[in-house]
Amino acid sequence: MNISNIVQLPSFPLQHVLPIAVSILKQYNLRSAELLRLKKSDLHYPRFCIVRGCKGSRDIVIRDKSILSLLLALSNCSHTPFIFNISYSQLYRFILRTLSHRFVSLKGKKNKKVTHAFRYINSSELDNAHDVSLVLNHKSQSSAHFYNKSIKES
Repeated sequence: MNISNIVQLPSFPLQHVLPIAVSILKQYNLRSAELLRLKKSDLHYPRFCIVRGCKGSRDIVIRDKSILSLLLALSNCSHTPFIFNISYSQLYRFILRTLSHRFVSLKGKKNKKVTHAFRYINSSELDNAHDVSLVLNHKSQSSAHFYNKSIKES
């Protein structure tokens, strides 16, 4: 193997990638898996990026130009088909270390991980299943009661 044939991609320091990931999680109410599975082929710069929904969520379209620019920069630095070249554990530890003080009400509760906390926070003020499903990009209203206990299970 000839070393001169190896293309060196620019690097994007982890300490910059993680805050970008968290910002997108918060703004678009994404699951961490949806963000981490975001592929370069999903980015149609400069028009939009399609985030593929999982676990019964609809696909989400990102049109914010500043976020699209960041995604393009990240994709140009990634050695994989994925835009975010980070692991779930790196994302989880970063959120736990930097933002867990905001999620005191979720501590010790089953299935309420800090990476999912933004979804709970962003839907906590809503009082009907339809609005919760819209905000969280759910295809169905049946799981709204998990995010807001004032909504009765159907």
